[in-house]
Amino acid sequence: MTEEEKIKQTIEQEKELASYDGPDKVISFVEMQKRIDEQKVPTVSAFPKFPQLNHLVEGFAGGELVLLSGTPKGGKSLLLQTFTWDFMEKGIKSIWFSYELMPREFMARFPVLPLNAYMPAVMESNVLYWVEKRILEGKLKYDCRAVFIDHLHFLVDMMKMRSPSLEIGAVLRGLKRIALRHNVIVFLVQHIGKLSSGATPTYRDIRDSSFSAQESDTVIMIWRVADTKEQHNEARLSVEMTRRTGVLQAPPIRLVKHNGWLRELADIEQEELDE
Repeated sequence: MTEEEKIKQTIEQEKELASYDGPDKVISFVEMQKRIDEQKVPTVSAFPKFPQLNHLVEGFAGGELVLLSGTPKGGKSLLLQTFTWDFMEKGIKSIWFSYELMPREFMARFPVLPLNAYMPAVMESNVLYWVEKRILEGKLKYDCRAVFIDHLHFLVDMMKMRSPSLEIGAVLRGLKRIALRHNVIVFLVQHIGKLSSGATPTYRDIRDSSFSAQESDTVIMIWRVADTKEQHNEARLSVEMTRRTGVLQAPPIRLVKHNGWLRELADIEQEELDE
């Protein structure tokens, strides 16, 4: 292409862009806000019965990816089961992708079975587009707005991965896009790597990917403390980061198992005082 042809091509492109009126054209903030108001997309927000947690994160909203990690047997699944129950009581329906447990065992883990929670009859792993189809199915059939995935490593083929960090990062970005595309809240469990004895886990200990915190809107860590009568078999929950409120590594919240669910200890103590 000659220099004259290049100049002519540039002029034609500029003319085209100057009058471009396609669906992805550049618009003003005012026009974008007008479109948002006209769409009237329902706001999806979920507040579990965790006063201190809600104060830090201001609840969870549609389009968000919430990453939950922590020590083995630290309470990750129970925390998400508790969220499921709390959301049910507020009319928010959930869909679960539980990969580690057989359905019979999974159902038995709930102290009381939520009535408006759903799950695929058969699970498929390593297929993100299948997960998205089931999420959309759950939304269209039952209006499911909370999605629980336990856990991330079933969405990737560990045997075939050449670069775990990059490939897991791609899955996290895919889940974030799904949350945005379908206006749902995605809660994702991801394991931590090897932790020194007695050490407190942080987002830096999350296994296989440095992208985990970068791609997530909120990162929560949970772990158990010594199992003693004095400590009520407590757990600790830390909001490691959350974009909406800007919280970063907040002081841990004390949790205790109460009536089968996880609850904030301060809330239980106040409830007992009120009685």
